[in-house]
Amino acid sequence: MADLHQAKCFHHLAREAVARCPECRNYFCRECVTEHQGRLVCASCLQRPEETKARKTASVWNPIANTFKAAFGILLAWIFFYAIGQLLLLIPDSFHSGNIWRSV
Repeated sequence: MADLHQAKCFHHLAREAVARCPECRNYFCRECVTEHQGRLVCASCLQRPEETKARKTASVWNPIANTFKAAFGILLAWIFFYAIGQLLLLIPDSFHSGNIWRSV
């Protein structure tokens, strides 16, 4: 943002730039950008299909990250059920014999 005050529009070289497109990283004047989903995006990037944007953001690490997420979920579920089992083992045998429920 420090060099925005010196930048000129990518399409109109005589105009001062007011924004930088987050997709193509070029500077543009007020007429060349539009607000889309809370961001100022240039017209060419706005017309680009969403598939190319999704492919651009997809990386090699996504499958690896998903594998680690699944393994962490399974580990977390195992720890939870193991802890529940340990708590059930702490219940005294007298509770199971039925004499704890008899009224005195």
